[in-house]
Amino acid sequence: WAVSAFILTFYHPYTVPSNAYIATWIGFICSVLYLAGAYSSVGSAFRTFSEITIEPAIGALYGLIAASVVVFFAALGYSRFWTATFALIASIVSFSVSSLTYYLLQKQRLSRGQTKASAALLLVLWTLAVFILTFDLDVEKDFVDSIVLINQTFTLRENHMDAFTKGGNGFLATWAGAFSAFAFAYNEHVGSGLNFKRTLSQSLAVRWGGEGSAEGIQSA
Repeated sequence: WAVSAFILTFYHPYTVPSNAYIATWIGFICSVLYLAGAYSSVGSAFRTFSEITIEPAIGALYGLIAASVVVFFAALGYSRFWTATFALIASIVSFSVSSLTYYLLQKQRLSRGQTKASAALLLVLWTLAVFILTFDLDVEKDFVDSIVLINQTFTLRENHMDAFTKGGNGFLATWAGAFSAFAFAYNEHVGSGLNFKRTLSQSLAVRWGGEGSAEGIQSA
């Protein structure tokens, strides 16, 4: 199922959401769950990973690394588009920065200021990625896949980046990367991780005055 999901949903033919696209990913997820139940070592690894990612910053960095990998492979099928080139470069930069940040945080070799700078860079990068990759910009219409001569009439056959503009792996990964970048930046600059067990207003409240303000927000 891993091979099927990789080939069928990244390259051909299920690159955009459909019954087959969803079924392929359901099959992959079920196979992973079955594997975790069949082998105690795999189940233990999943539990360890779940415990590690409880920390907001670490969870966000894992999300950024995963999103970078997915965007990279999703963009390979659209190499003739300048937006695909941007996606490849952005995913490589994001993967490198996220991995290095995670490694240095684990080794406690990264200062607070450096972590904030890394978070800001990733947020800007993924915000640009969302705008450039997931919106069907008019400039993309200038890129033509082929010109077919039919009855002496030129027909332009366009090949847009459907996996990024119509809800495929690239689209989902780009938004996941942007969300992870926002969560990481929020954690580092505000000093409080996003907690979805709270209400939205409590999660996004900026606590300017320390504990007193926090109590005021909660009482309000």
